[in-house]
Amino acid sequence: MKYYIISLFLIFCYSSSFSQQIENPLLRSFKPDFSARIEYIDLDNDGDPDLIKSTIADTLTIYWIDDDDDMKSTDFEGDLDNDCLIIDRNNDGFFDLIKYDLDGDTIYESTFNLNELGIKTTFEFYNPGEYNPEKINTLFSKAAEQMWNQAEVAMNAAATYGISYKWYAQLMHPKSLTEKYRNGYWLQFYLFFDFLEMAKRKNNEALQTQIINAYFQNNWESLIKYLVWLIGC
Repeated sequence: MKYYIISLFLIFCYSSSFSQQIENPLLRSFKPDFSARIEYIDLDNDGDPDLIKSTIADTLTIYWIDDDDDMKSTDFEGDLDNDCLIIDRNNDGFFDLIKYDLDGDTIYESTFNLNELGIKTTFEFYNPGEYNPEKINTLFSKAAEQMWNQAEVAMNAAATYGISYKWYAQLMHPKSLTEKYRNGYWLQFYLFFDFLEMAKRKNNEALQTQIINAYFQNNWESLIKYLVWLIGC
């Protein structure tokens, strides 16, 4: 899920039969259509792909998202260790169903239906054909700064609720824009699941909803306000 300013639209699922099949962890029974062109997309300009775009089931466009920085330009699809699956069920071009395989066992442990949660799923488009290298660098700089700013707010939210974020100290001191983007993403990702785990232990469904909204809408400030209210009750 790398989607702040640089947003890509990540699996178009308009077949109800495929929607049912996708629940099966053996997704790899659907092989890429090798007659179609496979695209490799480098979001952070580090020289290796972050997304693989291909076609399965004749016309279904899919994106595999590299969440552990081991994707190669010779891969035809994502690997089995932590790569993420994102689906657009209503075919509006934006993802709305997100599944995470957190332990690499090919089974999705966490699923979030953004439409059912009432979360905005549209993002601003940027056409790279209209950008020269200088503008692309400016765009990435803006994306990296936004990612890192949100990570700092997420750490403030964790401190407000007594969740330790110093476990992730190795991510807290980025030395480049690329590290701000990567580290900011991973800090938010880890803290998101830390928050969810605590809310589940407290059996607080309202808090879980607030956490999910804060994460997927890039609005950790809203969670801080809710936590301050919750602590004061």
